[in-house]
Amino acid sequence: MANKEGFLKLSEAPFLKYLLSFVIGILLQMVFNGGYYIALSFVILSFFFFYGFYKAHLPKTKFAKRNYFGYAIFSLFIALGAIDAQIVSKPDISIPKIKDYAIAIINEDVNVKEHSVESKASIIKLSGIEDINDNLNVVLYIQPDSLSKNLIKGDVIIFEQNLQPINFSNNLSSFNYNSKLEREGFYYSQYIPCNGWNKIDYISPNSIKEKSLEIKNKLLKIIKSFEINDTSKALISAMILGDKAMLSKDMRNAYSTSGLSHILAVSGLHIGIIAFALYLLLFPLKLIKLSFVRPLITILILWAYIFVIGFPPSAVRAAVMATFVLVGEVVNRKGTTVNSLFAAALFILAYNPNYISDVSFQLSFIAVFSIFYIYPFIYSCLPHKNKVSAYISSTIAVTLAAQIGTLPLSVYYFNQLPLMGLFTNLLVIPILPIVIVSAILTMIISVDIFFNITDSLFSYIDFIANLSNTIPYSYIDDIYIKSYYILFLYIVIFGGIWILKSKRSELLIILLILIAAFIITETVVNKNREQCKAVIYDDNRITALNFVDKNYNYVLTIDTVGVEEKIEYMGKKFWIKEALPNAIFITDSVVDNNLFVKLPYIAYKGEKYLILNSSEFKNKKKASGERLFINRAIVCNGFSGSVAKLTEMFIFEEIVIASNLNYFKRKSIIKECKALKIPYFDIKEHGTYLIKE
Repeated sequence: MANKEGFLKLSEAPFLKYLLSFVIGILLQMVFNGGYYIALSFVILSFFFFYGFYKAHLPKTKFAKRNYFGYAIFSLFIALGAIDAQIVSKPDISIPKIKDYAIAIINEDVNVKEHSVESKASIIKLSGIEDINDNLNVVLYIQPDSLSKNLIKGDVIIFEQNLQPINFSNNLSSFNYNSKLEREGFYYSQYIPCNGWNKIDYISPNSIKEKSLEIKNKLLKIIKSFEINDTSKALISAMILGDKAMLSKDMRNAYSTSGLSHILAVSGLHIGIIAFALYLLLFPLKLIKLSFVRPLITILILWAYIFVIGFPPSAVRAAVMATFVLVGEVVNRKGTTVNSLFAAALFILAYNPNYISDVSFQLSFIAVFSIFYIYPFIYSCLPHKNKVSAYISSTIAVTLAAQIGTLPLSVYYFNQLPLMGLFTNLLVIPILPIVIVSAILTMIISVDIFFNITDSLFSYIDFIANLSNTIPYSYIDDIYIKSYYILFLYIVIFGGIWILKSKRSELLIILLILIAAFIITETVVNKNREQCKAVIYDDNRITALNFVDKNYNYVLTIDTVGVEEKIEYMGKKFWIKEALPNAIFITDSVVDNNLFVKLPYIAYKGEKYLILNSSEFKNKKKASGERLFINRAIVCNGFSGSVAKLTEMFIFEEIVIASNLNYFKRKSIIKECKALKIPYFDIKEHGTYLIKE
């Protein structure tokens, strides 16, 4: 007889309903941005459910309406999620339009780039606003010189204020730095020239994070002094302290394609190993009747470790979950792993709702859930009659479960499938506890024997990572899946496991119908979708036009050379999606099939483009005859003149304003377009511009 068990027993995971409703509230606020009105609506709904439950006086009536109480709690948590998302949203501060001064304190060590010094800061005084109640976090891009490069955390600067909202529109790349800034609470930015600022003070940071950073830097110095090879030093710094500065690009690529990139950060796996090792070491406490102290000491040491490594988000999330599990031990209420996972996720999202869109949070959450849900089934299918076979089967089951669960997200974000991932993880994960413990002991007891053991262990891991890359077809690159495919794939994965567990034929029929409907719908949608023929990328430094066809992929960079790597980073996901050939970079002229480029004119697939990046047309007289029709004029950095003057020579269907145009020129062009009733597209505001067939 078929087992009629459900997908997940709510009795084992009561926090699921709270987490689910809280997430719904966050998503509603993020999508509709309704302020506190969304929360208020659900608070009112919750009140009606509570009222309907409590007004029933008779036991029979109360039993009939028992679900009302659950509905009320569900609605209340939706409201709490919406409120939480609203609280951490963009601060309601009206930046003065007049150019005046602002005072800011540098919050982090500056990041020196080629064209600017990136400084994350908080505004502490803004001319025109008497009191700044919210933390107005800003990103200041200061023109590089000897002074700006030497700015440090705690420096207080005064500058001429011209703060602009950060554009959070979607770029084509899989990673959007502006979205990362949004999750961190940065909503405004400004570029400051050398003569536009002065350092006026220094406030010594005295926070917990500062103390942890000081300790972490000392430990990094200790690691660098180890008498081991540089690769092992880099791996120890990354895996134990979460510092990836010593990792080379080749190392990162090798670990990514081998499926071992997850070990290069202090992740949930590392925290789990450390917590388990601590718990085992404290076993003697059980013998002297102090079992309740054992999880408490484990929690304290675990959080001391988190403090030392500087509170990296992935480690904090894992430590929160471990804490929930260990607290259950203290109060003698051992919860299930999955319930602790849901409780930890709820706690983390309550702290910062923006983590819901964080790749690391998504991967760590789904990996643990997959181990909980898929591991038992895989383990039951493998031999485990004795201790040796049980250990091997357990290792295989855990590794396979985590990889199956994280597969859709990994492919979506990284466009890559490491086929050797299971093999490399089976060779590395079993010894990872020994590796981590050995590295920590080496940092505490710096003796030759520990140096040799640690160096050998990390050299072995590096050997496995590099070996897998020498095997032909060890990974599949350039894979593209749409965002909504992820939900479909998880329905198939977890639905399939549910069917195999419960052996319910009706569920199999439903799943097969769903798969068939999805395939048919996608076939129809893809058949009728518009093809893209050109892209104008969103970048503050570069104007790049991408002309695409099934036979070629040309990238034209305006007045900029040596930016191929940056453009490839921005466009790679789009190129994979459209199955385009390798990009060919051009800077001036080309004639190929439907594309003709002779700057400032471009003709492509029956449309005319005009590049405006100079003063070429500023003083040019109107020629006799009809005006030339231009489908799109792209206004770039370097343009001087007016749109009104250009209309004497051209008829514009649309004007596209590149994102590297300075603020005042951009506003001037927009004002002219509105006055002349010419349609325009502002890339700075709306993001990358896709031109359809």
